[in-house]
Amino acid sequence: GNEDMPVTGLERIDSRQAESLSPRGRVRNRLANLVHFNGLISETRYLCDDGLSDTLNALIDIIRDSSKNNNANEEAAISGLPISPASEAFAEILLCEIVRKNRDRFAFIWQNILSAHYNSRLTYRPEGSEPESDGMILTPGIEKCVSGILKICIWASSRNVFANEVLPTLEILHPPLGACVWSPLELNLDKHLSEGLWRICRNVDGLSQIDDKAWEGILGLLDWCASRGGIPSRDNLGSLAEDDPSLQAFRSLHLMLHAEELKDIVPYGVVSSIRSLVEDG
Repeated sequence: GNEDMPVTGLERIDSRQAESLSPRGRVRNRLANLVHFNGLISETRYLCDDGLSDTLNALIDIIRDSSKNNNANEEAAISGLPISPASEAFAEILLCEIVRKNRDRFAFIWQNILSAHYNSRLTYRPEGSEPESDGMILTPGIEKCVSGILKICIWASSRNVFANEVLPTLEILHPPLGACVWSPLELNLDKHLSEGLWRICRNVDGLSQIDDKAWEGILGLLDWCASRGGIPSRDNLGSLAEDDPSLQAFRSLHLMLHAEELKDIVPYGVVSSIRSLVEDG
């Protein structure tokens, strides 16, 4: 179904021919041909809790080691070449897909493993508190991390038991809590975020059951998307592109304010979102 599709069609795609791939890329291709990854992910359903925890923590350790400065990493020098950015991104994908495949144990995974991983990966740290405190440049691994959070939030928004636990995590996807460096000179994830916002907000039945903290996560993301628009349409001059973040923010806002299911439920903080949308044009 649609849940198995990427959050958007905007994930980076390497369209180069196989012969132009790097040596690491050719190794990944051979590995993909040898290993049935879908089957591998499905088999994790039969692991005990300890086995599943060990699997997820091993992936997180790979991601954490890759995120460090490999040039100064003595461990990497001893063990050989550090993990590539593409492999780090693939580890994030595996992490997300294994979690989604084990939905019956989601509460256990989220509370004990996943929440801490995403917060340590993306949360802003004041200057001087950490070596990497000056922000985080967008990498393929960070991109897949953000996409993974959005996928999980979209799924959780229709599960009343988990929505209040997961949706506040949206706050770490953008400033001030988010640590990513959002620069117009670099590829950013504004379209990913706005598409994820729309997919969460269109589930009005789920939104009717969430608490104030979850609403803060949604409205904070809406404020951010409202300020990141202005992408002109290539087909209709003078119009915004269909996937423009501010347009997606307007659609989400319009739906939540007019849905019968959300009458008298949307918190007063939505006024700030309306103001952001108006001020940013």
